[in-house]
Amino acid sequence: MPQVNEKVSIENHKIFSIGESFSISDLNIFPFQTPHDAADPCGFNIFADGKKISIATDLGNMNASVFNCLKNSNCILLESNYDPNVLQCSHYPYYLKQRISSSTGHLSNSLAGKTISKLIDSGLERALLIHLSKENNFPELAKQTVLDEIKTDKTATAVVTKKTVGITSIPAGEKVYDGTTEIEVTAELDIDDFVAADQELIPMDKDKNKILTVTTKGDLDSANAGEKKTVTYTTEFDFPSAYPENLSQIRNNYEIKTVNSGTGIGSAEAAVTKKPVGITAIPAGEKIYDGTIAVTVTAELNLNDFVAADQELIPTDEEGNKILTVTTTGDLKDVNVGKDKEVTYTAEFDFPSAYPEDAGSIRSNYEIKTEGKAKAAVEQKTLYVEIRTADNQPVKLQ
Repeated sequence: MPQVNEKVSIENHKIFSIGESFSISDLNIFPFQTPHDAADPCGFNIFADGKKISIATDLGNMNASVFNCLKNSNCILLESNYDPNVLQCSHYPYYLKQRISSSTGHLSNSLAGKTISKLIDSGLERALLIHLSKENNFPELAKQTVLDEIKTDKTATAVVTKKTVGITSIPAGEKVYDGTTEIEVTAELDIDDFVAADQELIPMDKDKNKILTVTTKGDLDSANAGEKKTVTYTTEFDFPSAYPENLSQIRNNYEIKTVNSGTGIGSAEAAVTKKPVGITAIPAGEKIYDGTIAVTVTAELNLNDFVAADQELIPTDEEGNKILTVTTTGDLKDVNVGKDKEVTYTAEFDFPSAYPEDAGSIRSNYEIKTEGKAKAAVEQKTLYVEIRTADNQPVKLQ
């Protein structure tokens, strides 16, 4: 057994200051201050060969400064001085019990365990419990308390993150023109991304395919009607809050991965269909007998079917009323003169191509909903007779 000198020779003495590193051979040592009721108490970080060992005793508490010095240690020698219950039952006088358990006294088994548990997250591989009180602790009790603290802490801080589920397709959206760029986008989720047990919860459609859809809000590139219009998502896709109760674990355990190849959150295509506008009145048509069944039919549109912004584009008549008329062609039942003759439309009503330029959105974004039949009157055609003499001279009638 090697001989140990009772005293360190003077040449091996090293004077240091807390907070300033120093070296002994190939060891780099950093002394740090510890909270204890003594003159300049300190712990040590020892560095060599890319490893870090820390020594910390006489700790009244584990403050942030000391803990930061202990972080990233490969091995730690940490005080586990006393068990609070054993300390209270010991023969120590009251003042000494108070001093040991104070914030400038010593570290308990429980606090040592909590410290080690947190240091494991920074790479701690080994821990040695030191400075155990002979009067107020037992090695087995210290070890078990530390292990219990590690187990409790790790169980309490475990995190299960949501599983990512992808989108397989985003069918082209569709809405009726409403004068805004807002639109709802629907997407189908990749069923294979769900765990097997959750796949069983997903309902089947009429073709017995499991389909799960989600929605988000988007902005069209313009409000006007048209096909294959670009939609930019304004929010992420999310599971509807109205899912059936048995799908709550899907809403809680998954997050949707939005595939985005462009700018913003993502993009899709949508169609904006023309808004139907109804007819409020079809005045009786009228024409002079011309030997044909063809007739022109004029109708007044229901202004309430137009969105507010477009109503402002509709011109007013002489009396200040907003009236918008459209025409179509029809066939009379016969060519003869008569009143209230039934007309069969031969074409749909349409907006005149001669609408003013500022009413272009009306022509582009609406379609006329045709209802009912029309009636027309065919008036007698007036014939003019000219009387001439035998020598072909006009005769003036008095």
